[in-house]
Amino acid sequence: MKCDYVRIYRGVDEKGNSTESRDRCSSSFNLREIEFKHAEYMEQNKTCFICDGHFQDVFGEIDELEKKANRDYLNAKSNYNKDFGLARKHGEYFDSQNFREQNYPKVEKAYDKYQKIRKKICRYESCDIDLTTIRRVFVVRVYSQSGREWANYYFCSKEHWTKIKYRIGIEQPDIEQKKIKIQSLDDYTKPEKEPSSLL
Repeated sequence: MKCDYVRIYRGVDEKGNSTESRDRCSSSFNLREIEFKHAEYMEQNKTCFICDGHFQDVFGEIDELEKKANRDYLNAKSNYNKDFGLARKHGEYFDSQNFREQNYPKVEKAYDKYQKIRKKICRYESCDIDLTTIRRVFVVRVYSQSGREWANYYFCSKEHWTKIKYRIGIEQPDIEQKKIKIQSLDDYTKPEKEPSSLL
């Protein structure tokens, strides 16, 4: 198994003609298995492998959003437990039920945001469509080196799901059909617009 990430180099030759060359990474170090699961047709499922460095290039921004939401939740929970302990220790007439009602909603809000990012909105960076309103959800499943399932990323459409394939280079855009000129794989690494607020 080797990394399937494809780098594209574009340039101009001495005659002024556009040139393009492709170079597959082919590293066999720190590989992760990436499984693209189509919402309806199993024959369109696809599996590839990418090294850790290129995983960050493709999924880094998507992954960091989830990690930050998880950190925020864990911090809110830790702060609640710390404040609860201090209030119980120093409060002569401490009411644990009242304390919880006043302070635990912050923890619940942070947890709900984390779960929303993980499972309830499209993970494509420029999209925040509510997946509960979508009939067909497309999945990218990531496995660790040990083969254990590590993460699932959900997408609202085949278009967004396929753009992740373009980033890796395992598929190329159909330029004739789309009637657009693709400059490089970098066209698929940045969102088209700023993501709107999650909450």
